[in-house]
Amino acid sequence: MKKLFLSIIATMFFISTASAVELILPVKPGGGTHRTGMKIQAALADSQGIKAELKFTGSCKVAEKMWNDATGETIMLANASLWATGCNLGTNIKDNEYVVLVKAMEHAICRASDNPTLTLDKFLNPSISKIVGSSYTLVNSMKSILEDTGNKSSKVVNFGNSRKLKVAATTKDADYWYMTVADGHRMKNLTCIATVGSGAGGQHGPLLKDVAPNVKVPVAMNADMIIVKNSNRTDELRKMFGNAVKDKNYVAWLKASGLIDVSNYSREQFLSLIPGFRATWTK
Repeated sequence: MKKLFLSIIATMFFISTASAVELILPVKPGGGTHRTGMKIQAALADSQGIKAELKFTGSCKVAEKMWNDATGETIMLANASLWATGCNLGTNIKDNEYVVLVKAMEHAICRASDNPTLTLDKFLNPSISKIVGSSYTLVNSMKSILEDTGNKSSKVVNFGNSRKLKVAATTKDADYWYMTVADGHRMKNLTCIATVGSGAGGQHGPLLKDVAPNVKVPVAMNADMIIVKNSNRTDELRKMFGNAVKDKNYVAWLKASGLIDVSNYSREQFLSLIPGFRATWTK
């Protein structure tokens, strides 16, 4: 029954037409991956007149299964942050399966703007217990940060996807909030007190690596890329999506949101930002 269900989903997704391209997202609707998909969809339409249909698998595990079993052309948006959930979509891809880098992002530790007593010093202080709110993709990395700083009595609360995390961050259900720099930048009720990364996407407070050198979090935590399998037009897709991520409105969205424009990055430049990709990409 499970195989039949996946087969039906795959059949629905792999139907394509000459006037449209299907982009499969490994998530439920809502959240940052959906928002990125919509921006790519708009960029394809605006810059090239191409209609992109977004399809949702509901979970990364289902998307991974579909990718592994695919026999026809399959185009997906792979989100590296989902690797922390045990999903391996986008790891160990072959060179001819890679289409284009979509964006990279760093993360920030934030607190309620109306509570300036929640300082970075208190966050790092292992003798002060605190609750940190996070999306499901960032729970493990925050646990690692707390462990590296000796905060054994502190707790990380999983609030779901990035959209649900932003809703939760309007409450007092946590002392600190761990989210992308982009989301922290947009939320008026939050003040971000440290940037987890290099600051390439905008810096909010000091870089965590400078004030807590024991933290082993990578330079940038997350990135999205488009991948394709079983295609005889990889070069065409690279040109199509490559032009989309250079669209002026798409680039303006990246810059306004604190996301990193990687459209002109070389492979080595990008891999230096995302160590996880260096370990998983194949030639």
